[in-house]
Amino acid sequence: MVPINIGNYEMPNYASVFDVDVVGTKAYISNGDEGLWIYDVTSADDPQVEINFNLSSAIRGLKVIDSLAYISAEDSPKLHIMNVSIPFNATVLGTFDTAGSAYNVDVVGNYAYIAGASPGLQIVDISDPTMPVSVGSYEIATAVKDVKVVGNYAYVAAYGNGLYILNISQPSAPTLVSNFDTERAVGVAVDGIFVYIADSYDGLRILSAFNPANPVEIVHNTDIETVNDVFIYGQYLLVGAAEEGVWVYDISNPAAPEFIETFETPGHVLAVKAAEGRIYVSDMYSMTILEFAASSIDENRQNMPRSYLAGYGYPNPFNASTTISYEIGKRSNVSVTVYDILGQKVETLFSGNVETGRHSIDWKPKDLGTGIYFCKIQADDSQSIQKLTLLK
Repeated sequence: MVPINIGNYEMPNYASVFDVDVVGTKAYISNGDEGLWIYDVTSADDPQVEINFNLSSAIRGLKVIDSLAYISAEDSPKLHIMNVSIPFNATVLGTFDTAGSAYNVDVVGNYAYIAGASPGLQIVDISDPTMPVSVGSYEIATAVKDVKVVGNYAYVAAYGNGLYILNISQPSAPTLVSNFDTERAVGVAVDGIFVYIADSYDGLRILSAFNPANPVEIVHNTDIETVNDVFIYGQYLLVGAAEEGVWVYDISNPAAPEFIETFETPGHVLAVKAAEGRIYVSDMYSMTILEFAASSIDENRQNMPRSYLAGYGYPNPFNASTTISYEIGKRSNVSVTVYDILGQKVETLFSGNVETGRHSIDWKPKDLGTGIYFCKIQADDSQSIQKLTLLK
């Protein structure tokens, strides 16, 4: 997919656009001292302002779930919970304060996870949005710039101290699972066992956290000098790259991201989000909206008859053997290849011409150890990648 520019919209008074979130036809923009802006983006080339709500502090990150917006701020109060169900009548339901500035927030279930200066991670019970209550925290020496919560783990980007993985199964007592050091971690995204780190000094880092206690780096991409944000959109990774705009990668195989395209924006990309085929960019003093358009690669994939419907391994995880099955819609040249977590080829299981229909291959790895492997099924110009877990 290739992003094309729909428009760039400057904010009043050149106030910084720190973050953006999109729900349905509404774009919610964190505009620092200028507060919260809500736009109707039904027509992305002509977004309409619905309200500007000026809060009492400079706001930074935000997360919108259903009709509630959770907004972090540099000054007191550090967390605002707003009812935005009717944008022109948006109201603050409750607030919460932390000792230091709050830079970002994630919300899962009844808890808000605040990334900030002090403490590093603050966990707040928001079951009653009118009265948020602190339930736990984890102190980190440097400022925490971002947090993503998946299952029982919080993935915390700490500026100067790298990635912290915390066990939050007991919100009142989060515990350290591991720490992976990077120069200046400022953003994080998580997809299954894979963790994507935006480092404003040292590029894009991709970790395998199959074992959260011992995350393993599988990619260190320094093609981009400054990475401010990462966002996963389906099979694509969107990278907010400061003055270098937005970079798009296909991460079907996280160990070997495929560069798709880059798009230069007018400003300095601080954050990037995507929804309904559009990319929304916090571009320093403006919001830039891009739209996905099919590249020549995508056109080839979309216009050709589907060579396969699915590829999968069963059982998975497996011990002694697994059966890799796939189905193709037309006669195709097929290759079935296994790669390790570093993207190195382990074994070619099959290569040849195959008739339409269902096919299967038994894989019995003999000399491989416990770990994550990827099975790539290539059928002419189409492909399917399946993650396989070997347990011995």
